Amino acid sequence: MDKSIFVALNAMQSLQNDMRTHAQNLANISVPAYKTDLRSYRGSTYLEAENTLTTRAYQRGMSDNQFDSSPGANLRTDRPLDIAIKGKGYFYIRDNKDITYLSRRGDLQLQGSKDLAQGQFYLTDGSGYKVLDNNLKPIIIPEHNELIINELGEIFLELPNAENGERTQVAAIGTIKDPKIRLQKGLIGAIEPLPGGKLPQPDQGAKIDQAFLEGSNVSSINELVYTLDNQRRIEMVTKFVKTAKEIDESSAKLMRLAN
Repeated sequence: MDKSIFVALNAMQSLQNDMRTHAQNLANISVPAYKTDLRSYRGSTYLEAENTLTTRAYQRGMSDNQFDSSPGANLRTDRPLDIAIKGKGYFYIRDNKDITYLSRRGDLQLQGSKDLAQGQFYLTDGSGYKVLDNNLKPIIIPEHNELIINELGEIFLELPNAENGERTQVAAIGTIKDPKIRLQKGLIGAIEPLPGGKLPQPDQGAKIDQAFLEGSNVSSINELVYTLDNQRRIEMVTKFVKTAKEIDESSAKLMRLAN
């Protein structure tokens, strides 16, 4: 009973973690450019003592915060601040702790700040993180009549005092087509290198569509199927625990009869 119950509890914990992953995916299915979290591969660690049997097994993580990097569908929105990366690639963002990440979430916004002059705004993504330029500096957008973002991520503005619709380039969104390093999901849901890794500099290789927005790549059908499958597995483990208990009680009864 002792060994079997720990094996069962280890399996139960693994299944519960998988259920959390699928619930997280379903909860973010409507978030722009959300990438599906993948189930982690796990092993077991066994508690050993001298001259005793190995009876206790504990769950041990075997993989990082992996995700499905395939692009979602690009949908036309006709909103000038919406962008979508065509094919492979990321742009750079920075959180409030000055940590730089990669992202594909293109529901951009203009956000004022007390450290900016009146009429100036930071360009941020839908989570409020600053979008960076090709020099990894936060992009600042002044007041304007029209905003154009071309395929290379260059931002052109028609300023209020411009003559004859003249447009001025104010920044270029920093992008990279292929980071060529192993990536994982960070705590804020953005993309970061594995511990010890470093993000490469922008190469401006990604292509951008203005007035389009990338949807999540979560498949609701797949997530529901995985959830039902995990539920059946949990029921099997529960029955296993019950059977182990019955075997243990029978063994104890035989021991009492022998005495």
